[in-house]
Amino acid sequence: MVFSKRYEKPAPATDPDAIDWGKVASVFVMFSMLSFLTAWIYSFETETIDSPDIYKGQDNNTALTGPIHIKSNGATYQVRVKAVQMSMQSWTFIEGKVLDKNKQYLFSFGKDLWKESGVDYEGYSWSEKDDAFEIKVNFPKAGEYYIQLQAESNNQPDIIAVTVTKKMGSSLPHIWLGIIFLLIGIVCNEIQNRTMRTVLKGMGDRFND
Repeated sequence: MVFSKRYEKPAPATDPDAIDWGKVASVFVMFSMLSFLTAWIYSFETETIDSPDIYKGQDNNTALTGPIHIKSNGATYQVRVKAVQMSMQSWTFIEGKVLDKNKQYLFSFGKDLWKESGVDYEGYSWSEKDDAFEIKVNFPKAGEYYIQLQAESNNQPDIIAVTVTKKMGSSLPHIWLGIIFLLIGIVCNEIQNRTMRTVLKGMGDRFND
């Protein structure tokens, strides 16, 4: 008795010079994770600057922090502002100014803080507030600086607490870099494995059934 040999389709030849997109994807994903880790490390605070608060009834409603001695270009500081015991139906606009060593204006930032309440059309009472904010201030050059905060309000809070801290660095560029690396890694993985195409084909087959 003679048994016929079953025909087996030969495996397709692989090009030794072809790009291994799976490995490329792994490299970009690794760089993405490193970028996110760097951003997390840069978010750490290393120093708290003595910053005066703004009290109700204070002259000019102004607080001056400094001098802040910047030792390297691109130093990042974080300014936190919180209005304590805001009255209902009140607002406070906080304007921050960055000044040079001669207390000359360089640039500014600002935000409205508020607290409101009322009754909706169904008769339910509500209250909302936005009584705090934080912002990162980047000093492009080494030197001596001041941060001046001034409050304008229809009913000023008892205290506007101010905190200025030094950050290890700016995390935002590394976050964006991590996102870009991750997207490139996803694209490379799709080129290698056709994952999305397989998923879409499976969904199409299920709907056809």
